[in-house]
Amino acid sequence: MGNPLIGDAGYVGTGIHSEAQLRAALFAARQNNAATVITLGTIGADSIDFINLNAGAITRAQLVFAAAGGVDLAQADALSTARVVGLVEDVTVATGAVAAIRIAGPITFTTAEWDAVTGDSGGLTAGIRYYVDPATPGLLTSTAPTTVTQVVTDVLLALSSTTAIIDIARPILL
Repeated sequence: MGNPLIGDAGYVGTGIHSEAQLRAALFAARQNNAATVITLGTIGADSIDFINLNAGAITRAQLVFAAAGGVDLAQADALSTARVVGLVEDVTVATGAVAAIRIAGPITFTTAEWDAVTGDSGGLTAGIRYYVDPATPGLLTSTAPTTVTQVVTDVLLALSSTTAIIDIARPILL
């Protein structure tokens, strides 16, 4: 497991495999005033494990933000919930269970899985950027929020109907 990097107390995630993941985990902890316990692993992967703190299960391709001690579904209705950490890689993760979260790089899901988080049909649209949805937690939208008090968080660029590059931008409060 390696040597843990320990903050105050508590758990943010395990399975950090790159410098980018370490930075993301530390940023998430700092944003939520959470304590950190981080274990470095094999370099090269772009996923990190977090505990699902949502009241229900989270599913593949849903967007999550770092909450104290884990992750919850992201939503662009407040700055605190629009700070996306990544997308859920696991098919279904029960409350309190550990979820693999993809934080960077290319990601491929079926068109049906993308449809479930975009509300579209046929998967993603190549060349289109996707944002955190302000109306429904965990979902993506191809239309950036425009209402005052909503938050614009650009999350990914679609390369095809099934593949995108995760490119999480800093959230902008309108």
